[in-house]
Amino acid sequence: MGTLSFHDEPDFSGTLDLENEGQRRQAKFWGDIGKVSAVTFAHVQKQMNKHDLWISIPAYDCQVIIEAADDIQALWMKKLTGGLHYG
Repeated sequence: MGTLSFHDEPDFSGTLDLENEGQRRQAKFWGDIGKVSAVTFAHVQKQMNKHDLWISIPAYDCQVIIEAADDIQALWMKKLTGGLHYG
């Protein structure tokens, strides 16, 4: 179960209601059909939590699925508040 909405930039988004061994969670997904702009992809990345998905459909016979391996949203917020340092 879940939701699916169509719009522009990105072309679609939604949620997936998942259950594994009695544990329930909700994953979010976003995607684009054709080419995605760098601005849209960067904006969505900052909203992604661990296991959320980005789905690109560049052609009718090709799909690219990217799963966030970390909580990008939390890392982004940490960087904005000065808690994440590089180098």
